[in-house]
Amino acid sequence: MYIDDSLLSYEEDLGLRLRSLYQQSGYRRFTMGKFEEYDLYAQFRDFLPSEQVISFTDTTGKLMALKPDVTLFYAANNKVAPGAVGRVYYAENVYRVSKITGAFKEIMQVGVECLGSITDEDISRVLVLAARSLDTVSPANVMAITSLDILSEALETLGLPEPRRAMAAQFMAKRNVHELEALCAGAGVAPGVAGRVASLLRLPQDSASALMKLEALEFAPAALQVLAAAVAAVEEAGFGPRLRIDFSLVNDTAYYNGLAFQGFVQGVPRAVLMGGQYDNLLAKLGRDQRAVGFAVYTDGIRSQA
Repeated sequence: MYIDDSLLSYEEDLGLRLRSLYQQSGYRRFTMGKFEEYDLYAQFRDFLPSEQVISFTDTTGKLMALKPDVTLFYAANNKVAPGAVGRVYYAENVYRVSKITGAFKEIMQVGVECLGSITDEDISRVLVLAARSLDTVSPANVMAITSLDILSEALETLGLPEPRRAMAAQFMAKRNVHELEALCAGAGVAPGVAGRVASLLRLPQDSASALMKLEALEFAPAALQVLAAAVAAVEEAGFGPRLRIDFSLVNDTAYYNGLAFQGFVQGVPRAVLMGGQYDNLLAKLGRDQRAVGFAVYTDGIRSQA
């Protein structure tokens, strides 16, 4: 049957192209209901992008929620056998507060999850797939990548107690070197120690030069090897010139670890792709496995992007 592509909206066309990419990459389709039990989202409310969840009581008396997230539900409800790897993709509408309008909105989220006995090579392949996804959105793109393990070890060297350590992470996220160094000075941290951490925000744009600088800083050597391997995989796939190592990408390490990344396209003033490892979430779910995934958010992406 012939389908006239001109009848599709930009979001519909983009969603179909991404789904085709994931299907061809060996991922199977995963679907979930529009309504799910509220308890899971209440238990892991701080994992969600927004603590606000639309909930209601159904006719059976159960408290239900309009799904605000896919990753949490998939991780909690799809167990992978020891030694196996689950690879799924999805195209689901989620209901959350829009970063554009500040109001609740139905947002199309298209992405992949890779969970189970995954290797560092699997994680690198997911990162390459994320780069290909960005190219599908627009060839004018940049992907930023970080290592939360390196960042965590760097912050640990400051020796700051909470909540000052959380403040230091916030200053890293804002790329505010001045406030970071002022905070450390006020806490009695040696200038050389604070300067070494602040150097993470002054890395060269060129990935090879950035990796050399990171090697000299000597934070988390094992994590640096994982980061370097992922960068090499992206470069080998032809996306190297659009890759940046950026330690202002700060995720909640209670749930996330390892590599984290975001994708940006010209004309859109925010990340359109977000992803990373979430082994720590699986640990909180009682699972001794690894996981990585990402999502493309079509909310606000324009056809000229």
